[in-house]
Amino acid sequence: MGLPAFMVATTVKAVLAQRLSRRLCTTCKVPHDPKPEEIKIFQENKVELPAGTKIFGPPEGGGCEACKNLGYKGRVGMHEILIMSDTLRGYCLKDVAADNVRKEAVKEGMRLIVQDGLEKVKQGLTSCREVLGGTE
Repeated sequence: MGLPAFMVATTVKAVLAQRLSRRLCTTCKVPHDPKPEEIKIFQENKVELPAGTKIFGPPEGGGCEACKNLGYKGRVGMHEILIMSDTLRGYCLKDVAADNVRKEAVKEGMRLIVQDGLEKVKQGLTSCREVLGGTE
């Protein structure tokens, strides 16, 4: 954007990223035991999935009248917020690569969009497929 690094580092308080995914229809969503590939997705993204947890998905043969046979109705947001710490401000001043800034932010406790999406899968708001489709 052409702004000097010191101006960005000293004025930015936080950065918010958002993706929307389709919301499962509350009328026809179906609970199921997580498939091995879904469990792997949770593990790879460091999101706890307690044993015995059911997750939801759209019905196999489509949906219902309420969702026009899609299995989804509406949208749900997946978010990540990076709060600027002194360390991150220092990185911005040094013009460090974005990947290193992201790694430091995660180390400081930032939850990634995909992690937030997987939490919404556990809540029954969306499906693993939708989370991955919006974040990869």
